[in-house]
Formats: sequence, structure tokens, C-alpha cells
Amino acid sequence: MSQTFSITCPETKTKVWIGQGFGQMTTFYSREPETMARLGDFLRKHEGKALVLLCDDTHEMLCDYREHGKPDEATTGISGSGTPSS
Repeated sequence: MSQTFSITCPETKTKVWIGQGFGQMTTFYSREPETMARLGDFLRKHEGKALVLLCDDTHEMLCDYREHGKPDEATTGISGSGTPSS
């Protein structure tokens, strides 16, 4: 089973998903325009900050990180399932 990988910013607790692999990232989604647009925006907004490539499946701390370029559940009132949260 493949694992997903994200570039993360520990300072802002945000991440952007960029690829897959097993044990190491072997597939970088450079041919997906939406992914590359979010990555470009993420890099511009995090210029000068330390960024780290991490496996989403092996680092529990990433559960607390917000996915860059996607609405935040806390501000929209909508859960990950797309339904309003109580």
C-alpha cells in the first residue's frame, strides 16, 4: 500500500500534499496543475521558513496540520465529509 507525502511548515502547522511512495517518496505529482498551483502558492507564502518533507502516514503530528489551499473546518463549519459540523 502506498503512503502519501507532504511538504510541511512546522511554524504555521500547514502542509501541502505532493506525492506518494512506500518508505520514500517515489512519485511526485508534477503533472497535476492543481497540485502544482497549491505547491507554488505554499512556497511563496512560506518563503524564509523551514520546510520539511514528511510521510503523512507515519507522522501523527500531521493530523493537527491544515492542508494548504483548502478551507479550514474551524472557519467554515463544514467537516471533512462536506457536511456542516455541530
